[in-house]
Amino acid sequence: MKLLFISVVVFFISFFSVHPSSSTTLINSRNDTTITRINSRDSIHGPKYVTNYQNGKLNGKSYQILPDGDTIVTFNYKDDSLDGESINYYSKNRIGAISYYDNGYQVGTWKVFDTSGNIISTKTFATKCNRYNRAWSGETKFYKKDTLIYTNTVVDGNSTITVQNAVLYAALKTAEPSYGEQLYQANCTMCHFKTTEEFGPFLNKHIIAVHKKDWLIKFIENGNDLYLSGDPTAIKVYEQFRAKNYGNIKHPDLSYLKKTDIEDILEYINKKS
Repeated sequence: MKLLFISVVVFFISFFSVHPSSSTTLINSRNDTTITRINSRDSIHGPKYVTNYQNGKLNGKSYQILPDGDTIVTFNYKDDSLDGESINYYSKNRIGAISYYDNGYQVGTWKVFDTSGNIISTKTFATKCNRYNRAWSGETKFYKKDTLIYTNTVVDGNSTITVQNAVLYAALKTAEPSYGEQLYQANCTMCHFKTTEEFGPFLNKHIIAVHKKDWLIKFIENGNDLYLSGDPTAIKVYEQFRAKNYGNIKHPDLSYLKKTDIEDILEYINKKS
């Protein structure tokens, strides 16, 4: 399944491409450049990334596709910030989710669909929202085959649930994923994939076995700060994945997550693998 909210890369003007069997190539200039890149570690099954740079910044449309032609995700950028419509896809280019941004802020009504095209949920922002802002306002509606189950109305981060269908609501809560899985899907899957290690390592029991829990919590909270502090393990991880991404990758700031949130994510990772 190729879904969930995301972040990938972008394209424009003079064409550059890396052969599937080639080693990693570093791009020294981001000005007016279209970069088409195939994951050299998995040239048969690995995704292709197309990224646009103009005036040294991400601009225009970016997308990620598989060798069979399936699109995984498309983004629109303006001066390095998400701007406009973003779409995530299931196989055979079936839309899985649509989201909207205005200069990096979440806006409008986001929609998530099942594999048959039925709406699973909608999320409407009452005001522009930074993804790290927990005190957002708006409402999220949850459906089953287009039947509204319940509405979660949020004002400054405080939520109120209104149930529209009690029977479906009870069944949904019984089958609901663990909190750790929900956090994992919302915060990790945009860079940590199931089949490739393009932007970050596979998240499985091996990661938990190799690294101490306290270190993992620090890195997940803010891996970039840990790297800048001179932590040797963080430096090693950065060097490994920057070699694949033209030197511009860094771990996002997830310090809005509580320590218990990260512990729930790690528990889910340990169980799922």
